[in-house]
Amino acid sequence: MIEKNNKASENKRRFFASFHHAGKGLRYAFIREQNIRIFVIVGILVLLAGYLLNISKTEWLILLLVISVTFVAEIFNTAIEVLCDKVSLKKDARIGAAKDIAATAVLTMSLMAAAVGAVIFLPKILVLF
Repeated sequence: MIEKNNKASENKRRFFASFHHAGKGLRYAFIREQNIRIFVIVGILVLLAGYLLNISKTEWLILLLVISVTFVAEIFNTAIEVLCDKVSLKKDARIGAAKDIAATAVLTMSLMAAAVGAVIFLPKILVLF
């Protein structure tokens, strides 16, 4: 019985430790990466626009999904950059390619997010004029 309690206690500790590590990663990325701070500001502005323009539940879900995926793409890009810089700070074509490909993923998602935003917001904005 004691062994079960120890295992349960260890599982609980690991579970909460995972949140601690995720928080450290978010803090690291937010402090060191300007693009993440920009994404947070733009995301907040988009959410404010959604509120002010009274978007539908479906539009809210789509916006939240797009904002989240864009943010996650930028976090992965940051993780790849940090790892690449740890491997080598010298110019290396493969490391440069890895960083460029990760940046392309963020750019692609950002463009898709902008397109989704245009589809949701432009008709509502044009009605105001």
